[in-house]
Amino acid sequence: MSTPRGLSQLFVVSAVVGAVVVGLAACSPGPDAGGPGGPGNPGDSDAALPTPLLSIACADLVPLEDIRVALGDAVEPDAFPVEPGGTWPLSQVGLAQAGALRCHWSDAADQQGEFAANLEVTALPDAAEAWKSWHDEFTYLPAAPGLGDDAYGNCQTSSDYRYCQFGILVGSTWLRVDLDNALNPDTAMAIVEAVTDAVGAASVADSAWRSPASGLSVPVDCDLLATAEEVGAIVATEGMAAREASLLMPLLYNAGLAEALDCSWSNAYSSAQAMPLGVTVLPGAGWAWEAEWAKPRPDSRPVTARDGLGEAAFAGCAGDQDFCHVDVLADGVWISVTGNSAAGIDALATLAQKALDALGYAD
Repeated sequence: MSTPRGLSQLFVVSAVVGAVVVGLAACSPGPDAGGPGGPGNPGDSDAALPTPLLSIACADLVPLEDIRVALGDAVEPDAFPVEPGGTWPLSQVGLAQAGALRCHWSDAADQQGEFAANLEVTALPDAAEAWKSWHDEFTYLPAAPGLGDDAYGNCQTSSDYRYCQFGILVGSTWLRVDLDNALNPDTAMAIVEAVTDAVGAASVADSAWRSPASGLSVPVDCDLLATAEEVGAIVATEGMAAREASLLMPLLYNAGLAEALDCSWSNAYSSAQAMPLGVTVLPGAGWAWEAEWAKPRPDSRPVTARDGLGEAAFAGCAGDQDFCHVDVLADGVWISVTGNSAAGIDALATLAQKALDALGYAD
């Protein structure tokens, strides 16, 4: 089955996250999600989309004027600056399916300083059990008792860059708040407190969205998807073994994969050529495919359509780090296969096909 993610994997994932942030100023339009790879979003086009379950909207969390006091007058509400390709972005699709409220403000359209100013809020209702599952990993953040009994985080300054990060259990809602390039910690804390209070006062609705029916069957165990020996043969590497799936940061993003099969393999960490590989299978995510791949992409994260895989597929390698991915849509299921340039796109595509076969997909 999918395995818990160990904190030892944090630095691998942090590098992937960095690729999302760096180079946002240099973007290209997203690819045609319904292009050569196949249709953009097959299935029931009339199905309702997942919606946030909290009774508040992003604009209700904190007045824009207060955000500008903390982050500057150029800050505006905007979309999350995360384009698809790999497990980390896919976890955010999973959060949306679970009813999370996701809000973002930044000065990206008119950046005022050397660094962009950002406020990011994610609030996942009915997440007390998920919080409990990941609670022990919060040791990297200090307790923040002023925000509640289950609150962790602080504001820090690195050179001239001020940033804040907080993870808080508000009732049964897991709240994550990040501020980047805050003008000073005092104004930043006022924002965190206001958001925490607003989430605490909100009610939670029942979800009306259900994952659409699919003819595919997601295996209950990673070995049923691909054995370590099969994975090793695909990448022509000896000594491949199942590993704990990488810890995603912020920790809340791991809850976005609660309904996913998340598999990871690697050779020995002391090997001359590291060969980390991952396959993440998220059922019901077809609703997000077309809109996600239509997003602008940093020039450092190009993708191309990949023919012959599922109903639609995109593949690419980052230009600023050693990271490659193949993402596939098949009957409403989103499969993301990740590895490095030594593995190569062709091998990742072969592993993606192996996953499709394990799910029972037939052209």
